[in-house]
Amino acid sequence: MHVSKFEPGDRITIEQTFTDYDGLQWDRGTVLLYGTQSYFPYEGGYTLMFDKGVMRIAENVDAHGVIIRNEAQAYFRVERESASA
Repeated sequence: MHVSKFEPGDRITIEQTFTDYDGLQWDRGTVLLYGTQSYFPYEGGYTLMFDKGVMRIAENVDAHGVIIRNEAQAYFRVERESASA
């Protein structure tokens, strides 16, 4: 699931340790509650706001493309509550 598809309230578990655009390390196993995001077009990146901090990842950083695409939830496992009927 691409990071642009995250929704407020999603529970995100980091599946692989990585370093973000600002040099902050995000460790495997960390559980985060997603709040919101913004897009910074010049770098092709995302600022993701969580309960435990702010993460920035950008397409102009070679290693970040796969993180942003998050294919098969390789970097972020997303748990979303179903809407109740």
